[in-house]
Amino acid sequence: MDEVYEYCVRMLGAGALAIHASHEAFVTGGSDRIDRMTGAVQACRSRAEEAPASEGAGIGPGSGTLADSVAREVADANAHLPADQREALALRDLVGLSHQQIATVLQISPYAAGMLVARARLALRAQRRATDEEPDDSCDDRERALTLMVRRQDREPIVEEDEDWLLSHLGSCQPCLRVHAAMLEASVSYRAWRTPDPAATRPGGRRQSGAESEDIVGDAVP
Repeated sequence: MDEVYEYCVRMLGAGALAIHASHEAFVTGGSDRIDRMTGAVQACRSRAEEAPASEGAGIGPGSGTLADSVAREVADANAHLPADQREALALRDLVGLSHQQIATVLQISPYAAGMLVARARLALRAQRRATDEEPDDSCDDRERALTLMVRRQDREPIVEEDEDWLLSHLGSCQPCLRVHAAMLEASVSYRAWRTPDPAATRPGGRRQSGAESEDIVGDAVP
Protein backbone atom coordinates (compact mmCIF):
# COMPACT_ATOMS: atom_id res chain seq x y z
CA MET A 1 0.00 0.00 0.00
CA ASP A 2 1.26 3.49 -0.77
CA GLU A 3 3.17 5.06 2.13
CA VAL A 4 1.84 8.57 1.50
CA TYR A 5 -1.77 7.40 1.78
CA GLU A 6 -0.95 5.31 4.87
CA TYR A 7 0.67 8.31 6.52
CA CYS A 8 -2.39 10.42 5.79
CA VAL A 9 -4.65 7.76 7.31
CA ARG A 10 -2.61 7.81 10.52
CA MET A 11 -3.09 11.57 10.70
CA LEU A 12 -6.67 11.98 9.45
CA GLY A 13 -8.35 8.59 9.65
CA ALA A 14 -9.43 6.39 6.76
CA GLY A 15 -11.69 8.20 4.33
CA ALA A 16 -11.97 11.05 1.88
CA LEU A 17 -9.75 13.44 3.85
CA ALA A 18 -6.80 11.05 3.73
CA ILE A 19 -7.35 10.31 0.03
CA HIS A 20 -7.50 14.01 -0.85
CA ALA A 21 -4.44 14.79 1.28
CA SER A 22 -2.43 12.03 -0.39
CA HIS A 23 -3.44 13.31 -3.84
CA GLU A 24 -2.27 16.78 -2.85
CA ALA A 25 1.04 15.41 -1.60
CA PHE A 26 1.71 13.72 -4.93
CA VAL A 27 0.86 16.90 -6.81
CA THR A 28 3.06 19.16 -4.67
CA GLY A 29 5.86 16.65 -4.00
CA GLY A 30 6.33 15.22 -7.46
CA SER A 31 8.70 12.28 -7.84
CA ASP A 32 10.95 12.97 -4.83
CA ARG A 33 10.07 10.83 -1.84
CA ILE A 34 11.03 13.35 0.84
CA ASP A 35 9.21 16.14 -0.98
CA ARG A 36 6.11 13.92 -1.16
CA MET A 37 6.25 13.19 2.57
CA THR A 38 6.76 16.90 3.29
CA GLY A 39 3.71 17.57 1.16
CA ALA A 40 1.77 14.90 3.05
CA VAL A 41 2.62 16.49 6.39
CA GLN A 42 1.48 19.91 5.18
CA ALA A 43 -1.67 18.52 3.54
CA CYS A 44 -2.65 16.69 6.72
CA ARG A 45 -1.95 19.69 8.93
CA SER A 46 -4.19 21.86 6.77
CA ARG A 47 -7.03 19.34 7.19
CA ALA A 48 -6.49 18.49 10.86
CA GLU A 49 -9.49 20.48 12.10
CA GLU A 50 -11.76 18.60 9.69
CA ALA A 51 -10.57 15.17 10.85
CA PRO A 52 -12.84 13.07 13.06
CA ALA A 53 -11.89 13.29 16.73
CA SER A 54 -12.90 9.70 17.42
CA GLU A 55 -10.48 7.06 18.58
CA GLY A 56 -9.55 4.18 16.35
CA ALA A 57 -9.06 6.28 13.22
CA GLY A 58 -7.48 4.25 10.45
CA ILE A 59 -8.94 0.92 11.58
CA GLY A 60 -11.01 -1.21 9.27
CA PRO A 61 -14.00 -3.32 10.32
CA GLY A 62 -11.66 -6.14 11.34
CA SER A 63 -12.47 -9.77 12.01
CA GLY A 64 -12.19 -9.98 15.79
CA THR A 65 -8.67 -11.42 15.74
CA LEU A 66 -5.92 -10.64 18.26
CA ALA A 67 -4.17 -8.59 15.59
CA ASP A 68 -7.32 -6.50 15.10
CA SER A 69 -7.58 -5.97 18.84
CA VAL A 70 -3.96 -4.84 19.13
CA ALA A 71 -4.39 -2.54 16.12
CA ARG A 72 -7.39 -0.87 17.71
CA GLU A 73 -5.54 -0.42 21.00
CA VAL A 74 -2.61 1.19 19.18
CA ALA A 75 -4.90 3.41 17.11
CA ASP A 76 -6.76 4.56 20.22
CA ALA A 77 -3.48 5.28 22.02
CA ASN A 78 -2.10 7.10 18.98
CA ALA A 79 -5.17 9.36 18.88
CA HIS A 80 -4.19 10.77 22.30
CA LEU A 81 -0.65 11.76 21.31
CA PRO A 82 0.30 15.35 20.45
CA ALA A 83 0.29 16.00 16.70
CA ASP A 84 4.07 16.36 16.42
CA GLN A 85 4.59 12.99 18.12
CA ARG A 86 2.08 11.30 15.82
CA GLU A 87 3.87 12.80 12.83
CA ALA A 88 7.33 11.66 13.95
CA LEU A 89 6.13 8.18 14.89
CA ALA A 90 4.45 7.66 11.53
CA LEU A 91 7.44 8.98 9.59
CA ARG A 92 9.78 6.62 11.43
CA ASP A 93 7.85 3.46 12.30
CA LEU A 94 5.43 3.48 9.35
CA VAL A 95 7.34 5.15 6.52
CA GLY A 96 10.82 4.22 7.72
CA LEU A 97 12.56 7.59 7.37
CA SER A 98 15.90 8.24 9.04
CA HIS A 99 16.22 10.89 11.74
CA GLN A 100 17.84 13.23 9.22
CA GLN A 101 14.98 12.70 6.77
CA ILE A 102 12.39 13.26 9.50
CA ALA A 103 14.22 16.46 10.43
CA THR A 104 14.03 17.62 6.82
CA VAL A 105 10.32 16.85 6.54
CA LEU A 106 9.38 18.44 9.89
CA GLN A 107 11.95 21.27 9.64
CA ILE A 108 13.62 20.48 12.94
CA SER A 109 17.11 19.28 13.89
CA PRO A 110 18.08 15.59 13.62
CA TYR A 111 18.58 15.53 17.40
CA ALA A 112 15.08 16.91 17.95
CA ALA A 113 13.70 14.38 15.48
CA GLY A 114 15.25 11.48 17.37
CA MET A 115 14.02 12.71 20.74
CA LEU A 116 10.55 13.28 19.30
CA VAL A 117 10.46 9.66 18.09
CA ALA A 118 11.66 8.42 21.48
CA ARG A 119 9.08 10.46 23.41
CA ALA A 120 6.35 9.39 21.00
CA ARG A 121 7.13 5.71 21.54
CA LEU A 122 7.10 6.11 25.30
CA ALA A 123 3.86 8.10 25.16
CA LEU A 124 2.21 5.52 22.89
CA ARG A 125 3.05 2.67 25.25
CA ALA A 126 1.93 4.71 28.26
CA GLN A 127 -1.42 5.48 26.61
CA ARG A 128 -1.94 1.89 25.57
CA ARG A 129 -1.11 0.51 29.01
CA ALA A 130 -2.49 3.43 31.03
CA THR A 131 0.84 3.95 32.80
CA ASP A 132 3.34 6.77 33.26
CA GLU A 133 5.64 7.40 30.30
CA GLU A 134 8.75 7.14 32.48
CA PRO A 135 7.67 5.76 35.86
CA ASP A 136 11.20 5.98 37.28
CA ASP A 137 13.21 9.08 36.38
CA SER A 138 15.87 8.54 39.03
CA CYS A 139 18.69 8.14 36.50
CA ASP A 140 20.83 11.27 36.20
CA ASP A 141 21.97 10.14 32.74
CA ARG A 142 18.47 9.57 31.35
CA GLU A 143 18.63 12.17 28.56
CA ARG A 144 21.96 10.92 27.26
CA ALA A 145 20.81 7.33 27.50
CA LEU A 146 17.50 8.08 25.76
CA THR A 147 19.29 9.90 22.94
CA LEU A 148 21.60 6.96 22.34
CA MET A 149 18.88 4.31 22.80
CA VAL A 150 16.69 5.75 20.06
CA ARG A 151 19.65 6.21 17.74
CA ARG A 152 20.75 2.61 18.28
CA GLN A 153 17.22 1.25 17.92
CA ASP A 154 16.79 3.10 14.63
CA ARG A 155 20.27 2.16 13.36
CA GLU A 156 21.48 5.72 13.30
CA PRO A 157 25.28 6.29 13.40
CA ILE A 158 26.78 6.15 16.90
CA VAL A 159 30.44 6.57 17.75
CA GLU A 160 32.01 3.54 19.39
CA GLU A 161 32.66 5.35 22.66
CA ASP A 162 28.99 6.27 23.04
CA GLU A 163 27.80 2.77 22.18
CA ASP A 164 30.18 1.25 24.74
CA TRP A 165 28.88 3.69 27.36
CA LEU A 166 25.26 2.85 26.55
CA LEU A 167 25.76 -0.90 26.73
CA SER A 168 27.55 -0.55 30.05
CA HIS A 169 24.87 1.80 31.35
CA LEU A 170 22.00 -0.49 30.38
CA GLY A 171 23.79 -3.32 32.14
CA SER A 172 23.64 -1.46 35.45
CA CYS A 173 20.61 0.89 35.22
CA GLN A 174 17.32 -0.94 35.51
CA PRO A 175 15.13 2.17 34.99
CA CYS A 176 16.81 2.92 31.65
CA LEU A 177 16.62 -0.74 30.68
CA ARG A 178 12.85 -0.61 31.25
CA VAL A 179 12.63 2.53 29.10
CA HIS A 180 14.59 0.73 26.38
CA ALA A 181 12.16 -2.19 26.50
CA ALA A 182 9.17 0.18 26.45
CA MET A 183 10.39 1.88 23.29
CA LEU A 184 10.93 -1.48 21.58
CA GLU A 185 7.44 -2.64 22.56
CA ALA A 186 5.86 0.55 21.24
CA SER A 187 7.69 0.29 17.93
CA VAL A 188 6.67 -3.33 17.42
CA SER A 189 3.02 -2.68 18.25
CA TYR A 190 2.88 0.42 16.04
CA ARG A 191 4.36 -1.42 13.06
CA ALA A 192 1.84 -4.23 13.55
CA TRP A 193 -1.01 -1.74 12.96
CA ARG A 194 -2.12 -2.22 9.35
CA THR A 195 -3.97 0.45 7.41
CA PRO A 196 -7.26 -0.55 5.72
CA ASP A 197 -7.14 -0.53 1.93
CA PRO A 198 -9.51 2.15 0.60
CA ALA A 199 -12.17 1.36 -1.99
CA ALA A 200 -11.36 4.58 -3.86
CA THR A 201 -8.43 4.88 -6.24
CA ARG A 202 -5.23 6.16 -4.68
CA PRO A 203 -2.39 7.96 -6.43
CA GLY A 204 0.78 5.94 -7.00
CA GLY A 205 1.33 2.24 -7.17
CA ARG A 206 1.14 -0.41 -4.50
CA ARG A 207 4.30 -0.79 -2.48
CA GLN A 208 5.50 -1.65 0.97
CA SER A 209 5.89 1.11 3.51
CA GLY A 210 9.50 1.84 4.26
CA ALA A 211 9.28 0.46 7.79
CA GLU A 212 7.72 -2.80 6.54
CA SER A 213 10.74 -3.46 4.36
CA GLU A 214 13.11 -3.31 7.35
CA ASP A 215 13.44 -5.50 10.39
CA ILE A 216 10.61 -5.00 12.86
CA VAL A 217 12.99 -3.01 15.09
CA GLY A 218 16.45 -1.76 14.42
CA ASP A 219 18.11 -3.40 17.40
CA ALA A 220 16.16 -5.35 20.00
CA VAL A 221 19.21 -6.40 22.00
CA PRO A 222 20.45 -3.90 24.61
